[in-house]
Amino acid sequence: MKIQRIKAIARKEFLHVFRDWRSLGMGIAIPMIMLFLFGYALTLDVDRVPLIVWDQSNSPASREFVSGFTGSRFFALQGHAAGYQEIEQAIDDRSALIALVVPRDFARSVEAGKTAAVQAILDGSDPNTATFALAMPRPLPAASPARWSWRDSTEWGCLRPVPG
Repeated sequence: MKIQRIKAIARKEFLHVFRDWRSLGMGIAIPMIMLFLFGYALTLDVDRVPLIVWDQSNSPASREFVSGFTGSRFFALQGHAAGYQEIEQAIDDRSALIALVVPRDFARSVEAGKTAAVQAILDGSDPNTATFALAMPRPLPAASPARWSWRDSTEWGCLRPVPG
């Protein structure tokens, strides 16, 4: 296509938009509405993820680790489990999305200065929420699942001037 044709079409459309005030209003209002919706109303922030804990160690270090989860706005403790059957039941009932299993040697690993392994069991029926739950901030650097990562340092996804 020649440049003259493109210029002619652009000029025709420009004149059409400015003659019809409704088209001009829609051309301005619709992008603003979409910017607001995608920036604030359609947020992907996940808060108060239902959590169940099986603390096999039951030590002060493990309780401190669990309190790092329950003290944040990201997780809501639904209860404690005594085994994998209770964890499976809680996830099947959808009363918990994530389960943390703290091993028996947790306190020894932390006291020895090693990174303690903690098992995180997630409900995979909602993969988006499960992925976001895994991406939540870790409560203690000395004891956390290996695949966890940090999020926005403000912890508020809607405090961006422009979405994206």
